[in-house]
Amino acid sequence: MNKLDIKSIAICGSGNVATHLAQAFYQKGFNIESVYSRTNQNAVALANKVEARVPESLSELPEHSDLLILAVPDIAIKDVARQLPAKKPLTVHVSGSTAIDELEAFCENYGVLYPLQTFTKERILDYSEIPVCVEANDQENTHKLKELSQTFSNDVRLTNSRERLVIHLSAVYASNFVNYMNLIASDLLARENISRNILFPLIRETMNKLMENNPAEVQTGPAVRGDHGTLHKHVEVLSTDIENQKIYRILSEEIQKYFKH
Repeated sequence: MNKLDIKSIAICGSGNVATHLAQAFYQKGFNIESVYSRTNQNAVALANKVEARVPESLSELPEHSDLLILAVPDIAIKDVARQLPAKKPLTVHVSGSTAIDELEAFCENYGVLYPLQTFTKERILDYSEIPVCVEANDQENTHKLKELSQTFSNDVRLTNSRERLVIHLSAVYASNFVNYMNLIASDLLARENISRNILFPLIRETMNKLMENNPAEVQTGPAVRGDHGTLHKHVEVLSTDIENQKIYRILSEEIQKYFKH
């Protein structure tokens, strides 16, 4: 039985983060009271999964919920908060890069609940492994959000807005940029009709080594070895792909600078 102060949750948003948070809390026995989205079809699809109702407008979000989660794009947080009913519950956004102050002018009780993960609606995740960064406007609300997050995550951390921004930036490097590098790699192989599955064992071992070691200890490749012959050959292959050639040069030069010192 749920003995926390927070028992009922309203969610604004129906995207990847909203979907996974709704499911995470629903699986732990919380009452997902309502799901609102500008795209009604998406709101209905998510609401059906968590037995929630679908209000027709922001003003119809239930005032008696214990928590309102704004799982909307960063650029929309202020605008959405401005349209909320005058009386509202503890309200949080889920952004890694948006300061807690964005909610100050619109909410009496507010905070941040930021799950550090890359989310896709259809993928099944182990929520217990997802780090959650928590921040609130006072100690009582911080305690509520910490306890709430601990119902599904084994890694809940109290972070301020500056720390959370740096965490988000590091995640962009560790995930988004890495994914884009793999996109370039896949395109290079596709031009030669080579299946990208040839890279899968390499990708797995790279990730395993990263989780077990300091990245500086396991860096390999022609740049760190100072293998200028291979570097030159790679640049030649990219001679008709100027943008990716620039990326290759910049990354190789930065790796060489880092390990030179």
